[in-house]
Amino acid sequence: METKFNIIHESEKEIEVTLTPEDYNESLNKEVKKLEGKIEIKGFRKGKVPQQILKRMYGDSLQYEAAEEVVQKSFAEIVKEGKINPLPGTPRIVDLKFKPAENLEYKVRYEVNPEIELKQYKNIEIEIDELTVSDAMLTEELLKLYEGHSTREQVESVDAEDLMLTLDIAKILDDGSLDHNAGGKNMEVRLNNPNVNADIVANSKGKKAGDVFEFTFEDRHTHDHEDGSKEEHVVNFKYQATIVKIEKINQPEKTEALFMELSNEECKTEEELKAKIRKELQAYYNQRMDDLYLNKLEDKILNDHPFTPPASFLERYLNRLVDEEVEYRKKRKMPEAKRTEIAEAMRSRADRALRWYFIRDNIVVEENLEVTPEKVREVAEKVAESTGYPVDALVQFYSGEKGYDEVKSRIFTDFLKSNNVRKLVSKAE
Repeated sequence: METKFNIIHESEKEIEVTLTPEDYNESLNKEVKKLEGKIEIKGFRKGKVPQQILKRMYGDSLQYEAAEEVVQKSFAEIVKEGKINPLPGTPRIVDLKFKPAENLEYKVRYEVNPEIELKQYKNIEIEIDELTVSDAMLTEELLKLYEGHSTREQVESVDAEDLMLTLDIAKILDDGSLDHNAGGKNMEVRLNNPNVNADIVANSKGKKAGDVFEFTFEDRHTHDHEDGSKEEHVVNFKYQATIVKIEKINQPEKTEALFMELSNEECKTEEELKAKIRKELQAYYNQRMDDLYLNKLEDKILNDHPFTPPASFLERYLNRLVDEEVEYRKKRKMPEAKRTEIAEAMRSRADRALRWYFIRDNIVVEENLEVTPEKVREVAEKVAESTGYPVDALVQFYSGEKGYDEVKSRIFTDFLKSNNVRKLVSKAE
């Protein structure tokens, strides 16, 4: 027997096998006998049909049919001997050449866990925009908190900025007509919101209920090119606003009782409340920067390790994602979509997730990032610190089957964070 191995790609291989008549005759004859024993011809007992009649009726077809079974057993023996390690359910015969008394040649393709040559995954510098809480953001959050305890009174005209305007908005098309579907009705705009469109503030001054004014919305967005360069686009859209109602916002009296209520009994003064809000907002931004850093680091590592994941794995994972999406749509009574359409939309996401899964596991092995009892307790203690859950209860959960993957993921994420560099870039830069 002769064998030759071909690599189709990292996750798919092919074996070419040549069997001489001496290699396969005994097995072939046994298979032919099995087939003959199943043949029934009128006038003869089952399995007792004379050879010359079988030869006249079937020719060499029984040998060809038996050859396929010989191939199956030959391939199974190769697997048993440990020469190859195909993923279950993936081997398929792609070529079979057989003539009685001549060499039998066949090819089988099969999938394997991809062999990934690890390149750089440490000491990578990732730049991300630094996110900090500005005074304008802090003011906006305070106003939102106070708004729930504020009162409103209708006024005649827009003569101050501590006002709430209720507007009907329509987009102005190129021919001057209005598209009311590209706007909205009874939209509330607080003029002292630091993020409100400056045109709305300026052009609404002196207006009364029923009056109309126009404003421009500037849409800035960036296009990424294949060469890695970026191109910024600016598009201006014009809108018409009709003032439905003008209300003055009367903020609540700023008392210790109010601050305590707004802060879950933690703050007695406005300064303390501001500090609490700033801390919570910055914690949110820190998490966003952390997520962005890890996503960009993942992108970099994925781009440096191109390979094709096993097709069978991809299809199984993709089917799971589609099942989840179908169930999600059903629960929320969303319009139905064809499974094929959902699968097509999710294929790249599934491919990315699967490639990252294999790269991660290779790095875990390379760096010996094992899930040990010590690591389980370390993760449990960190989680307990941020959530308040008992450490022992978390240790018990993370030691079980459901918690194992989470611990493994946390260990891997901590490894990436500690072995790569996050560079914060100020927007002013």
